[in-house]
Amino acid sequence: TAPGLRRLLELGPGASGEQVSREVAPKVILQWRAAPKLATLVLSGLGKNQLSDMAGQVLEVMRDGRVEVNVYHYNAVMSACEKGGRWQQALGVLASMPQRSVAADRVSFNAAISACERWQRALGALFAMPGNVVEPDVISYNAAMSACVKAGQWQLALGLLSLMPLFDRISCSIAISACASAAQWKPALELLKNMPELRIFPNVISYSAAITSCEKGGQWQVALGQLDFMTARNVAADRINYNAAISSCERCGQWQVALGLLSKMPQSRLLPNEVSFSAAISATNRGQQWPLALHFLRTMTRRALVANSISYLAAMPTPEWRVSLALLQEMPLARLSHDPICLQAAVLACERGQHWQRSLNLLAGDDLSFDCPSTVAEALHNDNNKHNNNNNHNNNNNNTDNNNSNNNNNNDDDTMSSLSVEQLVHAAWKLARSPDVGWGLGAHERLARRIAAAAMPL
Repeated sequence: TAPGLRRLLELGPGASGEQVSREVAPKVILQWRAAPKLATLVLSGLGKNQLSDMAGQVLEVMRDGRVEVNVYHYNAVMSACEKGGRWQQALGVLASMPQRSVAADRVSFNAAISACERWQRALGALFAMPGNVVEPDVISYNAAMSACVKAGQWQLALGLLSLMPLFDRISCSIAISACASAAQWKPALELLKNMPELRIFPNVISYSAAITSCEKGGQWQVALGQLDFMTARNVAADRINYNAAISSCERCGQWQVALGLLSKMPQSRLLPNEVSFSAAISATNRGQQWPLALHFLRTMTRRALVANSISYLAAMPTPEWRVSLALLQEMPLARLSHDPICLQAAVLACERGQHWQRSLNLLAGDDLSFDCPSTVAEALHNDNNKHNNNNNHNNNNNNTDNNNSNNNNNNDDDTMSSLSVEQLVHAAWKLARSPDVGWGLGAHERLARRIAAAAMPL
């Protein structure tokens, strides 16, 4: 271990400049003066642990201790900034180098460009290289193109590719990814098609980016065609390729094709993962095939794969309220919190299944958002209208029907009395504050009074 590194790592990310200065004792400074490479090892070690702030502090201590600070030390600090995503700090270190009479080299600029999250800054550093007598290389351009990909600047990425005197497969894959980020599937496929003419042969990453562009562009048939091209060119498709193709089919409502791809994965010695099953579940949901969605959710459990709330939501069939409630109750066991959208789906299932009482039970819970109470309130309101209409019809017919109507209302009161006072008051409080759903002013307040009256009978 380089002198001083272990003690610095023990300080952790929250260390102050004073603490860092204390740990880099005079003995360590003397060692670094005699062998500046030892300081480079320390700075590199801090970078590997994403301690860019501490690396910058060590650089200051080195200057104060009259240790020879060279370009390798600066590059190590900027590399630490890159690993930690500290682009502003990286550019600050790069800008300070001329003031310290240290000439930046290609590694310096490449590290700064790679650290940049903003494409404007990345391009600024790239085009500043010739003025500093440093020629950009493939890594420089690739790093700048990656910044454009993150910002969705696909045209700029293609422009940079055209400026490169030489580029490699990584360059082409980044450019295709840039097109994919903006759902520009046509230029993405054009790039892929032209690669062999440049004696650059696409690999699994290149095809993955192209298939993703088809997915985002809603071109499921073209995405499947790329999988076929991979087979014809002896490029083994991986799980990412299949997942992108399945997602493409899901987006376009082709649930049968999506399930066909899922079934082919084991034949290619690929085991479906969480992304694979989640996309398949969403596809079956779009096709209103909720039993299949439930089957895949259970398959994930058997294979010890962790389903997310989106998977549970897709498996919740609105007409089948019992299944929706069971899935909702299962979510905490899967270490998932009750997502508000999932709660809304379960409440809607109960409401459409004429089980507003169960909706009320859900409403009385502590972890519901304010979106759910309005849905429950609407279910209660519809139920009130149904009973009121029945009452009017019964009044017009005979007294016996009136008695039956009264019995129905008593049953409603019995249902509410099964809830605790705390739950009913909590439900009333939520209903009174939830947004109106468009069926008359004061409806929430009337329903809230009904619940409160049941909770506090005279």
